[in-house]
Amino acid sequence: MSTIHWLGTGLSSIPGLKSLIKNNHNVIVWNRSRQKAIKLLEGISGNYTVKTLVLSDLQEIINVNDIVVSMLPSVMHIEVAKLCLNYKAHFVSSSYLSKEMLALNEQVERLGLCFVNEIGLDPGLDHVFGKLLVSEFKQEGLESPDNSYFFKSYCGGFPKNKNDFCYQFSWSPLGVLKALKATAKYVQYGILRESKQPYKEIHSYSPVSKITNETFEAYGNRNSLDYIKDYNIPDDWQLQEFIRGTLRLSGWSKAWKNVFSIVENSMSTGNDFALEKLSEELKEKYTYSQDEYDRVVLSVELKVVRQTKKIWHKSYFIDATGTADASAMSRLVSLPVSFAVESVLFGEISPGVSGAPNTLAHNLIRRLEQTGEKVEYIDALA
Repeated sequence: MSTIHWLGTGLSSIPGLKSLIKNNHNVIVWNRSRQKAIKLLEGISGNYTVKTLVLSDLQEIINVNDIVVSMLPSVMHIEVAKLCLNYKAHFVSSSYLSKEMLALNEQVERLGLCFVNEIGLDPGLDHVFGKLLVSEFKQEGLESPDNSYFFKSYCGGFPKNKNDFCYQFSWSPLGVLKALKATAKYVQYGILRESKQPYKEIHSYSPVSKITNETFEAYGNRNSLDYIKDYNIPDDWQLQEFIRGTLRLSGWSKAWKNVFSIVENSMSTGNDFALEKLSEELKEKYTYSQDEYDRVVLSVELKVVRQTKKIWHKSYFIDATGTADASAMSRLVSLPVSFAVESVLFGEISPGVSGAPNTLAHNLIRRLEQTGEKVEYIDALA
């Protein structure tokens, strides 16, 4: 029987970890603070043990075909992945697929292993929804050289009850601040765009949804262009828009005006001291308290226009809120991870290094809905 080694019990780990334990899998939980992990799993019964996270200790007990889940900082994933290679174990992570991880693909395939990445919320569910929409459109036989295609994928986490800052931190503020420094690449008006400061190019966005008619602020996130091929979009599609981006509550850009100034100063000087100081201040003032709940919104849509007429427009939409048991963010990140782990166990994923494998799509949505999460599927033309 394979053992699941779950590394890290941070803010986005517990619901998925509990799901694996409740499903009677053999689980070893590894965390820097063993006592903290024990407390977080209090009241959960199952076949699991908790150990202090030391990679040399993990090496002593890991076996062939075990599964290692890395919920550690992304800088540690490659070290953990290489350990998995040495001991012929599988690897699962919610983080972005790096070039270093992709470079392991040949060895991973040769050993018949699965190294699954990008299987959380964003990246993760957004990929699943995007690939499904492209696949569904292709199946309807409506492809034409006269078509124009518009793809949008936006995700954001923020407080359920809006505050003066239009935001609340569920993880390190420094990580959020540094993310603002990332360049965004996307397609807009049929042109490849590159934005060094995407938060300066904020636009209004209203999701296709029957749940809410709310308008959010949105901006590009990272390099969207990498996913055009990944979503199986043909080269001959006339893409007028293709963007993966971040959602924020209306009023966020105004509330964060002073923050942007400090971020820009950090970019010009190359010094993060002011950002680190700001991070501590924000952590003190805008971290979730025990009685404050978060909210997560994910909207993925594909619209197809032929000679000014919409011929196809569908979307997947999630609007989830936290509860006393778990935050919305922790559920929507870690539950897909746990489903991916079980898919590896059941042989449902092909060997190799991958991000959000296509074979998981419909099964992942079904499993997510079984846990009580609501996934809205909308045909905007119906």
